[in-house]
Amino acid sequence: MFKAKRLSLFTGKGGVGKSSCSLAYAKMLQEKKLTVHYVTFSPGFTQKIDLCEKLDIIYEDLQFQNALKEYLIQKTGTEFFSSILMESSFFKALLNIQPSFEYLVLISKLVNEILKNENEFFILDSPSTGHALSMIESIFNYEKIFTIGPLKKDILKVKNFLTNPDLIDYFIVANPEEMSLEESHGLSESFLKIDPTINCKIILNKILDKNLEVIQTTTYWKNLFELQKENLTNWVKKMNFYQELPYVPSKNNLDLILQLANAYKVNP
Repeated sequence: MFKAKRLSLFTGKGGVGKSSCSLAYAKMLQEKKLTVHYVTFSPGFTQKIDLCEKLDIIYEDLQFQNALKEYLIQKTGTEFFSSILMESSFFKALLNIQPSFEYLVLISKLVNEILKNENEFFILDSPSTGHALSMIESIFNYEKIFTIGPLKKDILKVKNFLTNPDLIDYFIVANPEEMSLEESHGLSESFLKIDPTINCKIILNKILDKNLEVIQTTTYWKNLFELQKENLTNWVKKMNFYQELPYVPSKNNLDLILQLANAYKVNP
């Protein structure tokens, strides 16, 4: 039986429809009367804010400076000392040497928010492929760097969450194209190398339906359909295909997301 996880992390190569698929998944959960948060780490996406408002989904854009300041206030007890620390040579050197520290702060902020809101669900439209891998890998790297102190305890809490399959799903969005499938397979294998509990689920987006009129009447679309079939046949034994979403010939983003939300299987 289908059971939503507290966090669903979406990633994939740029251009595969990662944001559309993650928003559609959020809408599918929201239609099950769940409280859903759609989360990004990238500011300035007014289109996503507008779509979330129309879909009645809570939108959150987590910012590094704000998340870091909040964390330091919790640890020091005052905004004054947190401001001093943020301007210190230690933090500036840390960010220069370890830019992935930003990911550690952001993912920690997100996990803490999830744990505070027990009956709510979060969809992370994470950075594309390599950045998402670096984000998760940073948690494991910093666990080795910070061996004592409160930061060590916080890192372990986040790591335990990210490696608990009852709490989190990892989704990789791919198109049925050779390069996209190959990159998705490589990303999935890389996540497994970080930790064997991170078993990514592949969402295939833009699958052509053989009954589409253009496939029946246009040579280009017919050839594209046959190429998709060949690619999927070659890769089906290597990858865990979790969900297939159809190609939606719509230029309206809201309509596209609603159709994809309806296409998600409730019990894959």
